[in-house]
Amino acid sequence: MFPLVDDHHTTEDTFLALGTAFNEALGPRAGIARFGSAYAPLDEALSRAVLDISSRPFFVGEFNFEREKVGELSTEMIHHGLDSWAQNARVTLHVDVIKGTNDHHRAESAFKALAVACRMAIERVKGKEGEVTSTKGVL
Repeated sequence: MFPLVDDHHTTEDTFLALGTAFNEALGPRAGIARFGSAYAPLDEALSRAVLDISSRPFFVGEFNFEREKVGELSTEMIHHGLDSWAQNARVTLHVDVIKGTNDHHRAESAFKALAVACRMAIERVKGKEGEVTSTKGVL
């Protein structure tokens, strides 16, 4: 096991690795839905994630955390981690926490929304095998 250096480097390295794994696991983009969006709650918190498997990496996120940390994780690292993931996953990603008062719930609902959006975007579309959902013909 690698030693925990600090929350910045641990978060960044983890999300870079997860983004790379996501990108490589997708393989050819032909026949996938490409777009995914989802809302997910956790108690009083509600988040939205919108994903485009575009090969145009970009991330925008609005979390409005009230505290500096969730457990031992700096809340700014959630934004940085998702940005790192989007860059290496080669996706355009928007994640917004719409409401919530508990920062732990706000963060968890954001990740739940992202998971559902990912599942939607990577689904193979029956009858579209071999087709790329792009005006350029490539993703």
